[in-house]
Amino acid sequence: MTTTAATGAIELTVFRYAIETIAEEMHTTVVRTARSTNIKDRQDTSSAIYDTGGRVIAQSEVATPVHLGTTHAVVRRLLEEFDFTELRPGDAIVTNTPYPTGPGHLNDIAVISPVFAGDRLVAIVANQAHHVDVGGYAPGSMPFGVWEIYQEGLQIPPVVAFRDYRLDPVLWRLIAQNIRDPDEVRGDLEAQLAANAVGAERIAQLAARYGVEGLEAACAALLEYASQMMRAAIASIPDGSYSFSDVLEGDGISRRRYRLAVTVTVDGDSIRFDFSDTDATARGPINCGRASVGACVYFVMKALAGQDTPANAGAFDQLEIVLKPGTLLSPEYPAAVCNANIVTTQRIVDILTGALAQAVPDLIGAASSGSMHLLNIGVKRPDRYLTLVETFGGGQGALPGQDGMDAIHSHMSNTRNTPAEILELAYPITIEEYALVEGSAGAGRWRGGSGIRRRYLLHEPATVTLSSDRSEHSPWGLAGGGPGRTADNYRLRADGKRVPLPSKVSCQIAAGERVVIETPGGGGYGDPALRDPQLAERDRRDGVV
Repeated sequence: MTTTAATGAIELTVFRYAIETIAEEMHTTVVRTARSTNIKDRQDTSSAIYDTGGRVIAQSEVATPVHLGTTHAVVRRLLEEFDFTELRPGDAIVTNTPYPTGPGHLNDIAVISPVFAGDRLVAIVANQAHHVDVGGYAPGSMPFGVWEIYQEGLQIPPVVAFRDYRLDPVLWRLIAQNIRDPDEVRGDLEAQLAANAVGAERIAQLAARYGVEGLEAACAALLEYASQMMRAAIASIPDGSYSFSDVLEGDGISRRRYRLAVTVTVDGDSIRFDFSDTDATARGPINCGRASVGACVYFVMKALAGQDTPANAGAFDQLEIVLKPGTLLSPEYPAAVCNANIVTTQRIVDILTGALAQAVPDLIGAASSGSMHLLNIGVKRPDRYLTLVETFGGGQGALPGQDGMDAIHSHMSNTRNTPAEILELAYPITIEEYALVEGSAGAGRWRGGSGIRRRYLLHEPATVTLSSDRSEHSPWGLAGGGPGRTADNYRLRADGKRVPLPSKVSCQIAAGERVVIETPGGGGYGDPALRDPQLAERDRRDGVV
């Protein structure tokens, strides 16, 4: 491909899908080679490709938006701290630190590698994945009852951890000493490196095909195309300022409500997201870093811009984000952050969509379940620690002209539900029930989706962490639609007594007890009286609303 040919519509389309396919192949490599159920079954991982200036060019589509949005910040930070031209093929930098900017929490470990064509640096490949444990106060490293990041787990500052495809043995001894399940963590780290190796090989092949200058020109053209598409999408939104707020229900230390607020200002083809009116930093681990806030904004605007808009820096870099230092969305080190990915990012999406629904009501749906609803189960045995991590889908908010989907991961998660058979093979548990929650969908001309019920029987004593929200404040409906039902979490003791579980808690559960998770439904859209009578009768028959 020549420099001029890179700007042609057909050639650019071919190049776009070629490089996006490489990102998807990287993602598939991690999933196929990972050790933990969280990555090989839930697919809690994401891959991306960057130019040498740290601008994202392509991302894996079947991935986690909260990873993809924060990896941008990781790569740009590393370019300030490392000379990538001094690295060699098979080298990789590893980090998990959210401060000053980086992954959303310590479980998300990023592995970043250079790509060379001959001796010339031509790209950077990166993968981020949620590891089952990185130490800290409770198994799974997502504890409540903590107030500093030191309590959450091992912090790995940016370091060249892999040389010539080999993990540094001294560094690994340090990491392994501080985590509960080193075998799974090491297996997943090496799977991430394997993904980067595949990505580097494929990009080198593109460079050989198009030439280095042609590759650079094609990347630049793709960035410019995405920029034009995003500007057009912004220009289609009516000018004005649109504000919305919502609350988080406690921080795991107190039951205080934390207000999140945004004002979206549109002026022609520019847009500004101002979160300054959000409450001050929380004491518990629900604070959310700048990179994670950016990930939420990128996700919402990419959804509005549509599938034809490439998910790259050309689209994202023109989105202005304003944060006030010292607030829950711009915390200062060492404020605790581990559960921001689970609850706070979902609420950020809620306030963004709530604001934009005032501007483009025909494009925005009602609130979805509003929490990833994470469950950690840690079982200590003499020979090893078993650590289960799951997040749960819920009801999707109804859209104009379309019912919300049942039992689906919405917004910033996008992971899969682990099959019950896989969990029962890997952990001392039995999944006694896996069903939709009756009556959880918000009523409307188009109804919301239903939440999920899962009941776990524990066969051994365990430390359990539950991270959830929307137990008190329902996912809201739009245009006259009703709210979805709130979450309900509880334990059933061996004598059958039901004991409510707080939405955010780390606690001990005895063998023979059960943990029951019921996730929220999605809000409805439009007046329920206008629903098609046949659909309304089916809803009643199925116990949906």
